Amino acid sequence: MTEPSPTEEARTGEPAAGPPQPPPPQPRRIGLWGAPTCGKTTFLAALRIAAEEGGHDVRLVGCNRASTEFLADTTRQLKIERRFVPATRELPPNLAWQLHGTQIKKVRPETGRLRFKRRRPVPYTVTLDMMDAPGGMFSSRPEDRAAREPSSGLRFSSSAGDGESGDGGGGDAEERLVRHLAGCDGLLFLFDPTREREMNDAYAFFQRTVLQISELAGTSGVDHKLPHHLAVCITKFDHPEVYERAVRLGYVTPPASIFGMPRVDETRALEFFEDLYRGTHAHDPVNSLLRGIRSHFGEARTRYFVTSAIGFYRDPVENRFQPEDYLNIAEQSDGGDGLAGEDRFRIRGDVAPINVLEPVMWLAGNVGA
Repeated sequence: MTEPSPTEEARTGEPAAGPPQPPPPQPRRIGLWGAPTCGKTTFLAALRIAAEEGGHDVRLVGCNRASTEFLADTTRQLKIERRFVPATRELPPNLAWQLHGTQIKKVRPETGRLRFKRRRPVPYTVTLDMMDAPGGMFSSRPEDRAAREPSSGLRFSSSAGDGESGDGGGGDAEERLVRHLAGCDGLLFLFDPTREREMNDAYAFFQRTVLQISELAGTSGVDHKLPHHLAVCITKFDHPEVYERAVRLGYVTPPASIFGMPRVDETRALEFFEDLYRGTHAHDPVNSLLRGIRSHFGEARTRYFVTSAIGFYRDPVENRFQPEDYLNIAEQSDGGDGLAGEDRFRIRGDVAPINVLEPVMWLAGNVGA
């Protein structure tokens, strides 16, 4: 009988090398984009609450100290102190988080006679590399981009994201922002209907930035559009102007949650977006914006969501949504102190985000696919 040849471990004293492992997946980068006061910072702040309390079985954790502090500080402000997060005034370092969860996929068995795919839970980890830019940086007017006030809220250390801090380290802040968006795999575009009714400037904020992105990003391999996936979020669904219009137009679906929270079904979000302010402006700006989106982003890579970062007020006794008392914001008395901005308002009840995590999960599941 011949003796077996010595193993690699026996010859060298080191474990034998296994088959080559595939390289770890590249982080999936998602950019955030929208006009001032559309709720970008509050949207980011609501992500962790949505992950923990939205029934999605996912976990959101920071990749560095600045990102972890952002999650902790904004969760405290929204959920415990019930006050809004101050708007971003300067361009901070990137925020980097990991989203851990499972998704049901069809998997083909490796062995055995069965060759058809079975549906089974598959764990995933997605890195979200996001930049919370001041809304004025997206404006087509130079005076808006120049008039950024000193930061008055959350502070960020220089350890976040790509190693750049503040407006330095990466050249001009606007150039850095556009490079970031162009290099992202997916984009979240926040559209605030309440601001649009007053300011009529969503298309102006959209068109300049998308042209700059187009200059750097090239085109998709399947069409002549930008390669990004785009999630369009119609924000502030809890606002009476938005919610009551959705009710009147028949877009609100029967409540599916145990709290009776209304929502607009994802399959009708685009239709609601088209209907929002039809006929309220002479040049129909929502349709201008919609045409701009369709011109630059592939239809199959675009999806619409109707969102609310804070959700609706729930009756404290029945713990359910009440149609006659749903507003989750209360104006503060200034007490002679002249409260302004975010300090003028407080959140009345529990924060219950609506469709905040869903667009992020949709982007995470589709970018690179």
